[in-house]
Order: sequence, then structure tokens, then C-alpha cells
Amino acid sequence: FHLKKEAKINSSYGAIEQVLTEKGIKNPTIKDISDAVISIRQSKLPNPNVLGNAGSFFKNPVVEISVYNKILSNYPDAPSYPAENGKVKVPAGWLIEKAGWKGKKLGSHGVHDRQALVLVNYGNATGSQIWDLSSAILEDVKNKFDDIIALVALYRPGPMDNIPQYISCKHGQSKIKYPHPLLESCLKETFGVIIY
Repeated sequence: FHLKKEAKINSSYGAIEQVLTEKGIKNPTIKDISDAVISIRQSKLPNPNVLGNAGSFFKNPVVEISVYNKILSNYPDAPSYPAENGKVKVPAGWLIEKAGWKGKKLGSHGVHDRQALVLVNYGNATGSQIWDLSSAILEDVKNKFDDIIALVALYRPGPMDNIPQYISCKHGQSKIKYPHPLLESCLKETFGVIIY
């Protein structure tokens, strides 16, 4: 991998173009793009010096167009972005918000009120409580959106390496293998892949 000496400026992602327009910038530099991204992030994300948080904890799942169309049939306003190989990226924040979690506070921890991807610690929450919160969110998203939960769960820190195995087993391209015969009953739904 080599960095190019001549940068290709891309201001089409998210609200970058809007921020540049508001600042009257017509020919942005790399610094202008950087400043716009920082401004957008500061407007949506909590300052970790003020409010402890796990940052953007969830990753946007990339799904087959058929999965997205299933969501779209129930939620005509469902946002998406083109992804590689004709797939679609669905904003995890939108899924979490639709499941009713945005701004929800559970004592000492919860979900940020301006960005549903961010899990926050309002006081003395433990790492375990934050992890349990993420699991509860995933369960509610599963109940609301069915199949997509596996993709959201797999796009968390840790199990991302299992994505190819999950897809291959789900589509019958690989034989399902369980780490131990006693785990078959609890891993059948996820094709032998441990999702936590």
C-alpha cells in the first residue's frame, strides 16, 4: 500500500458537502475535509472527556439486496448506501433507532441521544453492563428485523472473522461444523457460528 502524493478529494460522503457549503468552501483542501469530518463528529458524538462512551460500537451491516428489500417492504423510509458486489449497506444506527433504543438510559448506562451507534456510561457502569446493553439492543433488532441481526452481531468487535463461515454455511456452500456436539442446539440458528 502506498499513499499518493496527489490526493483525490471526496466530499460526497455523509454531510461533508453540506458543511463545506455552509462554510462557503467551493474548492476544499484535505484540511477542509478533515475539519468538516471533525465538525460533524463533534456535533453527533459525545466528548469522551465529558461523557464516557464506547464510540461507534456497531458497524453498518452490508447485506444482499434481497435482505434490504425485505426491510424496505416494511419500512419504505429505510436508508441504504451502495456497497461492493451489488450489495447494500444499511445504517446500523437507523436499525437501532427503529428498535427504540436511541436515547434510552438504563441507570448508569445507555444509548446516546444523538447517535444510536454510541453506547455511553453515565456513571459507574461496568464493561459487562455495556456489553449486556449491546446484546439487548441486538436482540431487539433481531425481533424487529429478523435475519439482519446476524450481520449486525457479526460486525461487532471480535466475531468479524466468522462472517465468511456464516454466509457460506447459511447458503449451503459449506458444511456446518459445531465446536462441540453439545453446542449444536444453541448454535443451529447461527449455522455453528458463535455470535455474542
